Amino acid sequence: MNEMIIGQNEAGQRLDRLVLRHLGRPSRVFVHKMLRKKRILVNGARAEGSHMLAVGDVVKFYISREIAPAKVYPKGFVDIIYEDEDMLLANKPAGLLTQPNEAGGDSLIGRIISRAASDSFAPVAINRLDRNTTGLVICAKNLSTAQTLSKMLHDRTIQKVYLAVAQGEIREKMTLTGAHAKHGATNTAKITPDGKGREAITQIAPLNYLISKNLTCLKIYLRTGRSHQIRAHLQSIGHPLLGDAKYGGGRDAARQLLHAYEVKFPDGRSFAADLPADMADYFEGVAY
Repeated sequence: MNEMIIGQNEAGQRLDRLVLRHLGRPSRVFVHKMLRKKRILVNGARAEGSHMLAVGDVVKFYISREIAPAKVYPKGFVDIIYEDEDMLLANKPAGLLTQPNEAGGDSLIGRIISRAASDSFAPVAINRLDRNTTGLVICAKNLSTAQTLSKMLHDRTIQKVYLAVAQGEIREKMTLTGAHAKHGATNTAKITPDGKGREAITQIAPLNYLISKNLTCLKIYLRTGRSHQIRAHLQSIGHPLLGDAKYGGGRDAARQLLHAYEVKFPDGRSFAADLPADMADYFEGVAY
């Protein structure tokens, strides 16, 4: 038997989530089985997985880590732009998921967990990028920071800046708005001027028009954080991202050319991630 006394860093989270981390991230089925069998107790009593932990709670484990079937997170390189005791900013490459889509699948957060997890809290991604979108992902290393950063994103006090290559000529700055709706069957989003959906706001500013290729380099300010928002918004105005076949951008690039370039925090700090090689040539000589 071993026990854990809940402190400030563990309080305010669900019991099952703490157990998952403490036991080396076994399956959820295994964790809930142990809770039902009273192999995990809170303050000496059986508790549901949804129980919210408070400072001073005593969680006792009548189970060894050795028999808990742990998920295996592949170890791999992480391009860390900034790190302190509370958060980490990583530059995600193309082709890598932000979160794993199956047990043990490779992902940015899985790689970070393999190097920075503690028994009480595993790093979490505060923002997510599509598999083939590159750039900055903000990760929290403790619960209080996760809550603070999530609120900042919700309140739109963290500014997210992207660089992109779009088809056609875009001549002026624009604020794109509309109703965002996600279609689960096709994993696509659509933004329309009116209709049902959540508000989506994207500001775009042209940086350079490549006449010979009929492409525009863009700086994009994401004001809301909907799924596929930039991709769907550019499609809606007839200027899809180069390489974004899902949103009408063709296959003239190996992926959609979209990069989460910079994040700016309300305290004045800002962090940037260099453009990947497949986008750098388009921005050569361009001030951004």
